Amino acid sequence: MAHKIFIIYLAGLTGIFKAIPVGILLQAPPLWVALMTALGGLTAAAILYIIGEWVRHILEKRMSERRLERKKRNTHRLLSKYGIMGLGIFGTLLLGLHMTIILGLFFVKAKKKLFMWTIAGILLWSSMVTVAADSFDLFERFPFIK
Repeated sequence: MAHKIFIIYLAGLTGIFKAIPVGILLQAPPLWVALMTALGGLTAAAILYIIGEWVRHILEKRMSERRLERKKRNTHRLLSKYGIMGLGIFGTLLLGLHMTIILGLFFVKAKKKLFMWTIAGILLWSSMVTVAADSFDLFERFPFIK
């Protein structure tokens, strides 16, 4: 069981919506899937918060101008419509937690506030998506994986 939990945590580092399907396929208990997904997401968010400026500069150099502008536009739209709270919560769902933190650094002056709302988004979406998957019995639908 411990190896399943660790695999879900590692998948959570790459994104919430990657870890939950991994947990379903491993047939881990939904509570552990939600916890390890959130913990992995929180770890990734903390790392990106700490090294965010460095990552932002690398992205500016490596991403295509068109793709970066599209991401900036989406982030700016969320930020102007819903504020930092909306960017942290909805950005985690729509853009992913990694892009929310990094692109938030382009626009947001209150970086701690963005980080806190992103944490709230990670906790919200990892629990909500896991509950939704559990309510559709997705955790029991894969008997061929043991």
